[in-house]
Amino acid sequence: QAECLQAMVRALEMERSAYNGWLQNASGDKAKTYRRALAYIDDELAKYRHLPPSRFHVEEVYHSIPGVVMGTYGRGNLGTPHPVTLQDAWAEHPLPGLLQFVGITRSGPFYTAVGVVGGDLGAIKPGVHYRMALQPLMPATYPFPSFYVCIKSFEPLK
Repeated sequence: QAECLQAMVRALEMERSAYNGWLQNASGDKAKTYRRALAYIDDELAKYRHLPPSRFHVEEVYHSIPGVVMGTYGRGNLGTPHPVTLQDAWAEHPLPGLLQFVGITRSGPFYTAVGVVGGDLGAIKPGVHYRMALQPLMPATYPFPSFYVCIKSFEPLK
């Protein structure tokens, strides 16, 4: 629970960084949308940075940023954040970052690992293939299905 809460904070920080970058090149309605999204992210960060792990429930945070629509992002109810198992997954670079897996397409889904049970993202070695169980935390703002995840378990493939 504590590791996934820390991962949620990292996911929000990564989203904040993305929106800050987009805002630098935006104007008009786009800029207003990005400022509203940043205010929302700041509120969420303030809440989750001080939340006791026992009060963190993925079901309560698993939603898009209100008022943002980009491709599939922000359209409709996401449903329940069910764990995902990847039979053959790996990282090309040290985490946090995007996971690669057998079956990924150019349209996703994409999984950005921002936490791991045990707390050490460095335990996932770049280039090593693993069987992984992922807990989606929140969608990433991206035109295709993309999610920040906490790695619940991983075992190297032989």
